[in-house]
Amino acid sequence: MVNIVSINANGFRDVTKFQNFTKYCSENYFDIVGIQETFWDDGIISNIEKFWEGKIYFCNGVNLRQGVAFLVSKRVQNQVSEIQSFDGRCIHISFKQDDKTIDIINCYVPNIMQEKNKFFEKLASKMPNSENIILLGDMNTSLSNLDRCGKTIHTQDKAYKELTNMCDMFNLYDVWRARNQNARTFSWRRIVQNVLVQSRIDHIFIPKAYSQFVKNVYYKHNTFSDHSFVNLNIDFTEIERGPGLWIFNNLLLHDEDYVQKISRLIEKEKNCRLFDDEPLIWYDNLKFKIKQLSKSYAQNKSRIEKSEYFKLQNEYEKRSTMAVNNVNFDVNKFEEMKLKLKTYEDKICKGAILRSKAQWAIDGDKSSKYFLQLEKYKQNSNAIKELKTTEGKILKTTDEILEEVHKCYKELYSSTVINKDKAKEILEYIFEKVSDEDSENLETDLTLHEIKSPISLLCVDYKIIARIMSNRLKFVLPKLVSSFQTCCILGRDIADTTSSIRDLIEIIENDDLEAYLIKVDQEKAFDKVDHDYLFLVLEKFGFGPKFMQWIKIFYNNVNSSVKCNGFLTKYVKLNNSIKQGCPVSALLYVLVAEPLGQAIIKNENIQSVNIPKSNVNAKIFQHADDTNIFTSNKKSVNETFKVLNLYSEASGAKINRQKSEIMSLGSGSITDSELDKLQIKKCENVTKVLGIYVGKDKELCELLNWKDKIKKIKTILFFSNKRDLTLPGRATVLTSLIMSRLYYTVTVCPLPEKVKNEIRLIVIKFLWQNKSHLVKYQSVVGTKLEGGLNISDIFLKMQAFRLKFLKKYLDPECQSIWNGDLIVLSYRSLLLFRHREFKLSH
Repeated sequence: MVNIVSINANGFRDVTKFQNFTKYCSENYFDIVGIQETFWDDGIISNIEKFWEGKIYFCNGVNLRQGVAFLVSKRVQNQVSEIQSFDGRCIHISFKQDDKTIDIINCYVPNIMQEKNKFFEKLASKMPNSENIILLGDMNTSLSNLDRCGKTIHTQDKAYKELTNMCDMFNLYDVWRARNQNARTFSWRRIVQNVLVQSRIDHIFIPKAYSQFVKNVYYKHNTFSDHSFVNLNIDFTEIERGPGLWIFNNLLLHDEDYVQKISRLIEKEKNCRLFDDEPLIWYDNLKFKIKQLSKSYAQNKSRIEKSEYFKLQNEYEKRSTMAVNNVNFDVNKFEEMKLKLKTYEDKICKGAILRSKAQWAIDGDKSSKYFLQLEKYKQNSNAIKELKTTEGKILKTTDEILEEVHKCYKELYSSTVINKDKAKEILEYIFEKVSDEDSENLETDLTLHEIKSPISLLCVDYKIIARIMSNRLKFVLPKLVSSFQTCCILGRDIADTTSSIRDLIEIIENDDLEAYLIKVDQEKAFDKVDHDYLFLVLEKFGFGPKFMQWIKIFYNNVNSSVKCNGFLTKYVKLNNSIKQGCPVSALLYVLVAEPLGQAIIKNENIQSVNIPKSNVNAKIFQHADDTNIFTSNKKSVNETFKVLNLYSEASGAKINRQKSEIMSLGSGSITDSELDKLQIKKCENVTKVLGIYVGKDKELCELLNWKDKIKKIKTILFFSNKRDLTLPGRATVLTSLIMSRLYYTVTVCPLPEKVKNEIRLIVIKFLWQNKSHLVKYQSVVGTKLEGGLNISDIFLKMQAFRLKFLKKYLDPECQSIWNGDLIVLSYRSLLLFRHREFKLSH
C-alpha cells in the first residue's frame, strides 16, 4: 500500500509549522506528499531537511508566493527519483513499484486566468509519454457546479477546457468524483465578507486502469492550511489469477503438420464402433481428442519456438561482438539471422494483438511493446480485486469473490417469472404470420453448403447452427416486424430511427403541438427474457416445429460459468436470457419486443402526433430494446405505462423507471407531482437516443454530439502516437479508427463549419506528426492511383450520406417509415441538401 497525499500549505517558512507537519505526515504513514505554495528559497532548505526522515525534492519559485515540493518517506525513497521541474509551479518524480514506473506530477496552477491557460499548455507539452501518470496539486480549477459553494460559481472557461482536454489526452480521470458522483465536498475554505466561500480545486487524477488498485480516496481537513489534504491510498498488489480457459489458436489451422495430424486422428477414429452405432457419442469423443491433441501440439510448438528464439538472440549478440572485433564476420549469415529474429518477433506481436483485443493492426506493425502493454491493461481492467456486496461487506479472497459472482448470476438468470395469461393477452396484438413459403425454407434440413459457409467460426457446432438459423430468419423478419423497428431488419437502418425521432421533435416544436417523448429503459433487457415467453412468441408468429426445435436446443438445459480473474465459478442454470453475441440472438429479441410495439401502435387510448401528409400516428420507435414512445396527451402517457406493465408481466422484462425519462415537447408540460406519480426522470431540453443527442435545443444537441466525438478521437490518436507507424499506417489509423467513429454522427447530424475544420486539422496534425505538411490536404484525401492516401474527408462523407437518404427516398422498396406513401417524416434530412453543403471544398 502506498499513501499519496497532496496539500496547498500556504507557506512553510515557519520552521515550527513545518516540523509539526512532518510529524503529522509520519504518524499517518504518508509515503509521498505533494506540497504547493512552500514559499521556500534555497537558503531555507538546509534548515528544514533535518525534520523529515526521508528525501525532499523541491522547486522554488522566483518569488515567495510559489514553490512546490515532494516529501518522500524513507520507506520508499530508494524507489523515487526526480525527473524535471519548472517555474516553481511543477515538479515531476518517478516512482518505481514492482514492475511499474509511475510518473507523479505535482502542480501549483496560477489563479490568474491568462497565466492559468499558459501553464496548462506548458504542462501538457512537458507531460511524459506514459500510461502511468498521477497528476496532483492545487489546480485552481473546479470541474463542475458541485465543486463550488458561496459567491463563486463554476465556469467552463478556457482553463477548465485545457485541464479536461489534457486529462482526456492522457487517459486520466478524477477518481474522487467517480466514486462520489453527487457528493459536495470542498478542499478550500475562506470567509469573504462574512460569507464562507468553498470550492474543490485540489485534485488527484489517475489513469483509469488504476481504479481497481485504489483502496480509498478522500479529503481531510487540517489546521495547517485553509486547503484540505487530498489522500489517495493505492495498493498495487497483484491479484491472484487462475489458470484461465483454453482457447483454440486459429494460427494452427495454417500449420500443415497440425492439419495432417488432425486428419489422421479423424480417419483413425472412424474405425471405432461408435461411428456407426452411436454417432453423437462418437462425435463428442472425437472433439475431446482433438482438443487434447491441439493443446499438446500448441504447447510443444511454443516451447520449441521459445528455445530457438533464445538461441537466435544469443547468436545475434555473439556475431555483433565478433563484428566489433573484426573476427570472422559473415554479413550474409548476420542478415539471415536478423530475418529469422524478425519472423519470431512478428509472431510475438500478433499474439499480443490477439490477446489485447486491439481493434485493428496493420501489416508490419512492429510496436509489440504497445500491444503487450495493451494486453496487460486489458487483463488488469477485467480483474476484480475487491467486491462490495449489497450489504456493504468488502470481499477480498478469491473464494469469496467467486462465490458472490456465482450468487449474482444465479439470481439474474432465475429471476423472471411470467404471467402466462398476460402473455396471451399481449400476444393478441400479433396478427402477422410466417407464410407457407417462408415456413418451408425455415424448416428445410441443414445443407452441407450452409454448414461450410461460416468458415470463420472454426466449425464450432453451436455457432454454425445459430448462423444458419440467423441467415434463414433474416429474410422472414421484414414481413413480420413493423416498420417502427429497425434493428437487424434488412433494408432498415439505425439512422432511420434517430432521424425520425429528431425530425418529429422538430415538427412538434415548430407547430407548438402538445406532445411527450418517453424514453424507456429496460434493465438487462436481453438477460430478462423468459424462455417460455420466447417460445410463445415464436408459436404465435406461426414458426414451424423444426425451426422451433432448433431454437429450443439453444436454450433448453443450458448451464454456464463465469470466468473471474482466470478462475471459473460454479455452473449457473440459465432459466432466462437471450445470449448476447450469438448470431441469432438479436433477431430473436426483435421478435420478443414486437408484441410491445404492436400493443402501443394498436391501442386506441394512446394518441400521438400524425406525420404530415400521411395517416400515420407515430407512436413508437424501436431499435432492439431501445424504445422511444411519443404521445400527444397526458392520458396517453398513463395508458403507455399500463401497456409497459403488461409487457413486463408477460415477458419477464423489467422497466427501470429510475433511468427512464420523459420530455415535454411543444405546448406540453408536466408537473413535479405528475413526475412523482410516474416515478421517472424529466428531461428539460435534450436526451440521448441511440448515441445521438436530440431535443428542443438544437444548438445544444449539435454541441454535445460533436464535442463527445472529438474528445474520443483525440484520445485515440494520442495513444496511436505511441506506435512506430509509417505514413500509410497513420492513414490506416485515420480511416479505421477515426473516420469510422464519425460516420454515424455525420449521417444524422449537421456538420458545422467549425467542427469540419477542427476534424481536418486533427487529421493533418496526426498524419504529419505536428510537423510541416509535406503534401496538400486535397492530394492526401485522393485515391492511391492519384498519389493520395485514400483518407476519407469528413465533408465529402457527409455529402455521400445525404445522397444515401435521397436514394432511400426515391426507392419505392425502402421500408423506412418516412418513405413511400408516408411522404417524408425525415424531411429535414433532405433539407440538408442545401447549396452551401454541396459546394465542393477547395
